[in-house]
Amino acid sequence: MKSVKSKPWFRGLVTLSMVGALSAGVLMSPVGAAAPVTKATVKKIVKKLTYTKAQSDTRYLQQSGYDTVAFASVAAESGTPSVLNFGGRGTSSLTVDDLGVGHYRMIFNGSYGAAADLSNVTILCSIRDTDSFHVASCDTDGVPASSATQIIFDVFVWTTNGNTDADKDISVMVLA
Repeated sequence: MKSVKSKPWFRGLVTLSMVGALSAGVLMSPVGAAAPVTKATVKKIVKKLTYTKAQSDTRYLQQSGYDTVAFASVAAESGTPSVLNFGGRGTSSLTVDDLGVGHYRMIFNGSYGAAADLSNVTILCSIRDTDSFHVASCDTDGVPASSATQIIFDVFVWTTNGNTDADKDISVMVLA
């Protein structure tokens, strides 16, 4: 069993405590009492104590048995989807097809092995929304079959206050 010190939540707690203590002047600079505690010193200490948020989230998913094989953020509110970022274990490229208002086909290309079988993955999707009336859903029915080199699924976005399709910025994650 791993030590509590290796858990991301523990590192976050220690970081908050250290930053609070340094800013309150309770702790002294690592180089001695005569040296002032600078912002750079605090950053250096915090960096040694913590992971970045992305590393922490990825490690948590890996510890829980999941691995992020693909992820993406897509700007689509303008009506034309534009990939902002993508990645994941084995992912080399992403194509987003606009199939109509609020309907996008995500095609992740890479080397996935057994993860490409949609029965072996969990697909999560969400949207960036400012008025809280939109939702997103991932769908694998009716899409071309995935393979060891492609993971394919559709994303649908609609309004809940009028039940109409809508273009919104989307984020997706494929876990295996």
